[in-house]
Amino acid sequence: MVLQNFLVLPDGEPTVIHMVDHEIQPRGILDSLTKKPKTINVLVFTVDEVNGVAMSTTWSITAERLASNFKAFLDGKTYVDRLWTVTPRGTSFMREFEVTSTPIARSAVAPMVNVSVYCDVALIVAGDGVTLAAETVAAASIV
Repeated sequence: MVLQNFLVLPDGEPTVIHMVDHEIQPRGILDSLTKKPKTINVLVFTVDEVNGVAMSTTWSITAERLASNFKAFLDGKTYVDRLWTVTPRGTSFMREFEVTSTPIARSAVAPMVNVSVYCDVALIVAGDGVTLAAETVAAASIV
């Protein structure tokens, strides 16, 4: 598994990402227009796979338009059931993102199997309390 502090998306190249968790973090930034500090909410994903490679990293999204692609998937964390392909184009405030997702194909899970096993000894006892025979009885059933 690759360890990486944060995910950087290369310009013009599609990156396939699988996210496992998220949080909204307030962050202080310097507004580029007013040159004054302000606080913004950043969508931060915990990522476990990038382009098919297992990885432990985070992906911080400050662009509201990019974050809006994931908004419908945040409640219930349904983004976990999808692979996301993100292709950034451009730089700075002119940067655009193409975002697509595909459901992850889950393999069929074998149904639960219930196994019941019992083992008893059947005794044939004469009226005077003498054991005449003993027989082991065993059975198993799979449902």
